[in-house]
Amino acid sequence: MLEWLIVGGGPQGVIFARALQRYTCLDPSSLVIVDRNRTLLSEWQRNTQRCGMHYLRSPGAHSLEPDFGNLFQFARTRGFDPATHLMGRYQRPSLELFAEHSREVIRRGELEGRLRSATVDALSRERDSWTATTSDGTSYEARSVLLATGPGRPEPAPQWCFNLRRDVWGHVFDSAWELPAGAPANRVAVIGGGATGAQLAVRCARLGSDVVLVVENPPIVEQFDSDPCFIGRRCGADYERASRDERRRMVTAARRPGTIPPDVALTLDRAVKRGDLRLVVGHIVAAMTEHGAVSLELASGEVLSVDRVALATGFHWDVEEARSLVSDPLPVDPGGLPMISPWLEWAEHLFVTGRLAEGEIGPPAPNLIGAHNAAKRVIAWMKGEAATPVRGWSHYR
Repeated sequence: MLEWLIVGGGPQGVIFARALQRYTCLDPSSLVIVDRNRTLLSEWQRNTQRCGMHYLRSPGAHSLEPDFGNLFQFARTRGFDPATHLMGRYQRPSLELFAEHSREVIRRGELEGRLRSATVDALSRERDSWTATTSDGTSYEARSVLLATGPGRPEPAPQWCFNLRRDVWGHVFDSAWELPAGAPANRVAVIGGGATGAQLAVRCARLGSDVVLVVENPPIVEQFDSDPCFIGRRCGADYERASRDERRRMVTAARRPGTIPPDVALTLDRAVKRGDLRLVVGHIVAAMTEHGAVSLELASGEVLSVDRVALATGFHWDVEEARSLVSDPLPVDPGGLPMISPWLEWAEHLFVTGRLAEGEIGPPAPNLIGAHNAAKRVIAWMKGEAATPVRGWSHYR
């Protein structure tokens, strides 16, 4: 029997696996990670590369390793120039540095050897263990399960997309999506005002496309996508004392969806001023294909003529996807979040991380530091600790 089965091989699943290895006496052979991809972090790497990300939004202290100085040490020993690969006050790592360090973290833990490429179709509780049935017909028995199912699926397409041929539009996070070809005649409309949309528009322009970035509202600049106060005791303690309704209000107030960090805003602004791309603020009300071209009609009456439409509208998260894995009904609150214990237990020995843990971890739950804070909770439970769950962000013990 396995001690742990982790459902999901993205950053949150890897963080939890490394925390288990570092801070418990887990036998390496008693851990399995199930993910539909053939390598860990596969979807994360594909999505960050597609949109043209250059620097992570998270600080350099937040990597996949529980040692919060490890990425900086790695950068020094591997010869990464801090002036190029660590940005600004928060030392935000370049995508190149973060990806290379992540590969090293996975290598240290020999985690690729614990990966099973499949999807979990069902989870059932039998006496003192869970049985997971996967898409390849394999069954795994584990004492404990962690659901690390990621950010969700690409946001559903707006209705006007379905008036167009399917081959002229797609979401940047669709598995089959391809970057528009870099011919100058290839006119591309990027839809979405967040960091993904801004980065994708700049990338397409640099590849030679004629780009228009369509946003509902002028871009809003924020360093982080949620208030960093909640990652530690200062706001975290208030969050723990709050009622469930108050917590939902706190999360809404602290989140900054659809915002872009200052460096991305500066790059976008320069590209617009140079004429590399066009920024249009407006709401698309209709779309049609005329003479082989796509026409996008805005509420203002303006019509944009393009060849391709790239949706960069983020992810849609639905608790029911995780909930449907378990045969017995799992409790959710009126806001659609799992009703979990302070140690992130949704059912006996069934734990959660990421958005699923938002009710306890708070606004940072989907981020790297949220995954670390979730791992701290579960490891404290494993050790039988009765201390307050809130801990300093920079240490596990």
